Amino acid sequence: MDKFLQGKEGKELEKIGADIFRAIGLDCFDGLGQVLLKNITSGYPENENLEFDYMIPEDKVCLIGEITSRTDTGKINTKYKKFINQINIIKKLEFSDDIWQKLGIKQESIRKFRNIQSIKGFFITTTKERFELTLPKVEDIVVFYQSDFMRLSEYSQNIGIWTRNYFLDKFSLNHRTHNSISIYEKDHELIRSTNKKISKKYEDNDAPLSDLYTFTISPYEILDIVHVYRQDELPSLQDSSTYDYQRPLNPDKLKEIRKNLLTECDFIFPSNILVILSKECKYMKDGDGNSCLYIPKKYGNIAVIDGQHRLFSYADEKVKSIMQDDCKIMVTAVYFRTDVQEIINKFSARVFIEININQTKVEIAHLDKVTYELGSQEPKAIATKIIVTLNTKGNFRGFFDIASGKKNKGIIEAGIIIGEIKKITNIRNIKKLTKASIEKTKLKKDGYEKLFDSTIEKLSEREILVEKGTILFERYFNQIFSCFHWDKVKSKNETHTSFRYSKFWCGWINLLIIFIEEGLDWDKIKQELNNIKSNVMNLLAITQYNQPLFQSKNPKIPDSSSSPKKVGEFLNKNRTEPCSIQDV
Repeated sequence: MDKFLQGKEGKELEKIGADIFRAIGLDCFDGLGQVLLKNITSGYPENENLEFDYMIPEDKVCLIGEITSRTDTGKINTKYKKFINQINIIKKLEFSDDIWQKLGIKQESIRKFRNIQSIKGFFITTTKERFELTLPKVEDIVVFYQSDFMRLSEYSQNIGIWTRNYFLDKFSLNHRTHNSISIYEKDHELIRSTNKKISKKYEDNDAPLSDLYTFTISPYEILDIVHVYRQDELPSLQDSSTYDYQRPLNPDKLKEIRKNLLTECDFIFPSNILVILSKECKYMKDGDGNSCLYIPKKYGNIAVIDGQHRLFSYADEKVKSIMQDDCKIMVTAVYFRTDVQEIINKFSARVFIEININQTKVEIAHLDKVTYELGSQEPKAIATKIIVTLNTKGNFRGFFDIASGKKNKGIIEAGIIIGEIKKITNIRNIKKLTKASIEKTKLKKDGYEKLFDSTIEKLSEREILVEKGTILFERYFNQIFSCFHWDKVKSKNETHTSFRYSKFWCGWINLLIIFIEEGLDWDKIKQELNNIKSNVMNLLAITQYNQPLFQSKNPKIPDSSSSPKKVGEFLNKNRTEPCSIQDV
């Protein structure tokens, strides 16, 4: 848990949450107290009550929230279920001044609730991540896990009220601000270039032509409607999208820009930010016959692809007082000539990939996740998808460290492991096995079909390869853990066993490649794992397996310095006889 949340619970924790919501510009009501259910609706016993931590009126919707610092997963689940039931009770009520007052709203604030027509809920756990809980998805309820809440706290401190619409969007609230933006050649140095193809990396039949616009504008005209496609795990009531591909805002980077650059009102960044315009934006004539780019002032009508830190560095009241409303930022805007939102999202992601491969440093695994969703058959993209999917299942839920932000929660770093898995996810090489004619390739074909539980022909389809590959690695890694249960690691801090190291896992993957090439089935693999255990025990001169076997401090055992290739050879040799890593 983050330091500022340590030891915080009850009313103290509720106040922290309320301060965050107020800092982002919301009317947040807390300290509401308990309400006897029989006082607001019929059919409930004398001693049954409800209590919410937050009520936030937003136009015609009231957001009702609960925050908990409980650490026991069972108790969190119980609290969540109770919250769902109580939200459902409130939804059925006929809203009135009397009801709001009974729910804890003071008389002087009742007027803010008189337009409320519907209820949405949010549930915050400050101690657990998504992979540590299994909370059911419920319509109209958003769950904020620990990192979600921490990020919301960071945003409230670093971009303040400009977090507001970003937060509200998670509830699918169609927030429209006042007026619209009309961008003219004279006032904004607008330049338009039509019918261009901006992505040459891919050749798709659905690739739309684009109109490009460049202009200058005050960042304060667009900040409240700008959406940044990010992969920062803030939850959403909308269907999970594969296109939330940018990384979270970096507070240190924002502070550095503000300190070193945004100190004079005449400053302007020398490079353009890149944005995508929604299909609601239009290029048209105004009443006087002047051409303008018309952008409805609604959150999400501008989406930032590149330059999020430059733009949001202005999202600070002190900076605004220095730079003033008439400061400028240069923008390149892309308008895809299609009404299909899925295509707009798809090609927005492709532009992001091309920019970040060629210009800025982004985690390659992060790009590979996006690349797979765009249809790539590259072995690394498929391997990444397998690990990402495996990371949501059973014993491996949150096991691999695949996050792109600073606060990675997994135990085993996934990047190097993906590099090994890609050796067996090459669709081109798999297809060649359909024509296997010599004994070596026939064995390999048998190995693929036995362990992937599919035909080579079907494995040549990437979706089936991912599906079967995920099942394969879940089963293989579970067999390893079953055989070597004393070596199973549960946190990054465990360094007593080599199972803590990514390179060691890569060795097991290299051993799997050998199993495939030998045409083994699952029963034979189980036998081989037991052979390895027996021979390593003989190597270490121990008769009982009652503690970690692969102790990294033992010079005979691979450690963090051992390469994946050497670990694989070590394991392979111990199938038949005891062998020290020093002899590999």
